[in-house]
Amino acid sequence: IGLNYIIMLHYSPPISLIVFALSISWILFPLWNQYQKIIKWFYVDSGDRLPLKEMVTKENKWLKLKRDLEKAKEKADQSTDRLQEILRASKSALMIIDASGIIVHSNEAAYKLFGDSVFIGQFFYEAFRSHKILNIIENPDSHYKSIEVEGRIFLAMASKTKDNSILFIAHDITQEAKWKQKEKELILNVSHELRTPLTSILGYAETLHDDPNLPDDLKPYTEIILNRSHHLLKLTENLLNLNKPNKKKQQQEIKFEKLAKSIVDLLSPLAKQKNLKLEFLCEHNLPILLGNPDEIERLIRNLVENAIFYTEKGKVDLSLTSKDNFVILKVTDTGIGIDPEDRNKIFERFYRVEKSRTRSKGGSGLGLSIVKQIADNYHAEIQVYENKPQGSVFEVRFPIQPQ
Repeated sequence: IGLNYIIMLHYSPPISLIVFALSISWILFPLWNQYQKIIKWFYVDSGDRLPLKEMVTKENKWLKLKRDLEKAKEKADQSTDRLQEILRASKSALMIIDASGIIVHSNEAAYKLFGDSVFIGQFFYEAFRSHKILNIIENPDSHYKSIEVEGRIFLAMASKTKDNSILFIAHDITQEAKWKQKEKELILNVSHELRTPLTSILGYAETLHDDPNLPDDLKPYTEIILNRSHHLLKLTENLLNLNKPNKKKQQQEIKFEKLAKSIVDLLSPLAKQKNLKLEFLCEHNLPILLGNPDEIERLIRNLVENAIFYTEKGKVDLSLTSKDNFVILKVTDTGIGIDPEDRNKIFERFYRVEKSRTRSKGGSGLGLSIVKQIADNYHAEIQVYENKPQGSVFEVRFPIQPQ
């Protein structure tokens, strides 16, 4: 290293030496712009000469690439650590099975749930004896299925990854299923116990109300007893319908037009009491579905009753059409409407919209739960959206079964 030149005669210089020489050159020549015309060449191991400026640029690029790789590795290590922590903390059994069928990852929850048989390196068909679990793994479709294995109930799912590995997830829901069954039994027992005395109260109240010798000043009280008794009886019926086991009955043809018309005839007096118009429109020659007509009648009735109940003025429309292999049932009202944040919750049991209308009118919060349950039995989709300028639209789309 001289005052005006840097000459390096080394045919195989190590990187550390190049870095050292470059760093020294910057120290000795602070007035780089003045000397860069003099310092012209830098020899490399191939014997070729490169301008020093270009060599500095190449060296900087190499160092920057090294730093970038180190940072990327550090981030990857952090992500891996976080993922491992999540897998360890998960209460769900998680396993990864490679394309050859070998378990390559299994978290602590998997060992707790299935025992030591699910160790890493084991073939999955040797780890599991249950044909139900094997069937889920062999047919990955990313959908949870409820299965019972040796007295325990699982929600299990298998999904295929981009490298043809399989992610298997399982939850033990045995306790939740037991509590749910106990809840159903309690509700059914209470509903049965309530229905018998309520029927008697309702019968005596009707007899008393229709008695010609009853003083006129007592009639309002008997009407209150009748109304409240009807309300409680309807509540118990809803509870029974919501919790009774689904029995597979012989399927019948569902004639939507006939069912809907009977509901409109039944509820027209109720709409008339509130000065509401109840209109019915039906497309001719609707496709025929197979199922339980009583269930469909209950679904339509709950939707129309709900619309009438929460509409103070205007009208309620019931329509039936078909499109794209669906029978579409639509109930439209001009009521107060439903806020967007409540639309996904109104089908939950006992859910009440926090508005003054629910506080003043009452209601059990079960009618729409029954609608959702029946719709699920037919794989039907339910949508709720705004009826501009005011009101709500409930749309149920029943898929047409292939003949």
